[in-house]
Amino acid sequence: MTKKLLSGLAAGLILYGVASVSLATPIELVVNGEFENPDFTGSWTHVLNDTVDGWSNSSGQMEFWNQGEIRSPSVGSDGLDTGQHHEVSWNGDNEFTIQDFGILSDGLIGFSFDAWKRAANGISYSLTGSLSGILASGDHQFTSNSWEAISYTGLSVQGGETLSLWFDSIGGGSSGAHIDQVSVLYAAAPVPEPATMFLFGTGLIGLAGVQARRKKR
Repeated sequence: MTKKLLSGLAAGLILYGVASVSLATPIELVVNGEFENPDFTGSWTHVLNDTVDGWSNSSGQMEFWNQGEIRSPSVGSDGLDTGQHHEVSWNGDNEFTIQDFGILSDGLIGFSFDAWKRAANGISYSLTGSLSGILASGDHQFTSNSWEAISYTGLSVQGGETLSLWFDSIGGGSSGAHIDQVSVLYAAAPVPEPATMFLFGTGLIGLAGVQARRKKR
């Protein structure tokens, strides 16, 4: 086998990897992750689940706060004057908030959210796939009275499965933990470009030809 053929094959393999990565464009899967729906005036409100985009709470209704609330922090974790956020507890800390969404093809996701203690000790959370099992979970204990960020990267998911997000306050009763900026960024498994596949295939064909000629000698 010639050094020139080896070099061409190696270049094709390298380009195959580069092109694959470049085609993966992240997509936000969470609906209403900043809790800006429903829009309202005043310091807080509660509404029935079916009036909220994306989310539902086990109590049958969801509570939202905005910048009118005088206790710290007075705005959502994005720091904007219109930053609404969601209190997981309505009547007690045994209630939970969920959202489900589907995955069309194999890929990788990043999962993140911000949480504030209010009167809670912590917040329980999980991200589970119907095929992949538990992707991320924990009992985050609060260390301050400010928004605290939790994040995961590089989580593998499978096409055709459903992902389920789940949040529950640890303590706090009806003044439990709040969440904001919930995000699941998905990037499909990369597919090589036709030009890259041509280079890769040419290298393999050339390699096969060399091997055939060597057998005839």
